[in-house]
Amino acid sequence: MPVPKFIAQLLIVGGTYLFRAFLEAYKQALYNAHVRGTAAGAAGQVFREEGKMSVEEACNILGVSRSDSRENILKRYEFLQTVNDPSRGGSPYLQSKIRGAKEILEEELKKRDKSV
Repeated sequence: MPVPKFIAQLLIVGGTYLFRAFLEAYKQALYNAHVRGTAAGAAGQVFREEGKMSVEEACNILGVSRSDSRENILKRYEFLQTVNDPSRGGSPYLQSKIRGAKEILEEELKKRDKSV
């Protein structure tokens, strides 16, 4: 068998497997986006569901303290979301972390308000 023909067949077979793997990954991403809203929202939801983000980590992400007011937390959240907007070159991953941090702190504030 001539070498060029062998290389062509190897590229076709390898390309087919690569395409199938990419297609399966894409289908999984679409499924995740459908089930959880958006890809960034899905990432944030995983952080919250698995309980990996503590209140301290949420405070560090937003740059606030536990005793800060709701208004200050929302101002920091909105600022960081704007700065990390993907249309401005920001990161959807960071936005999901920021969103998750805000939600963790909102839950903490609700607990604090109930105990007062």
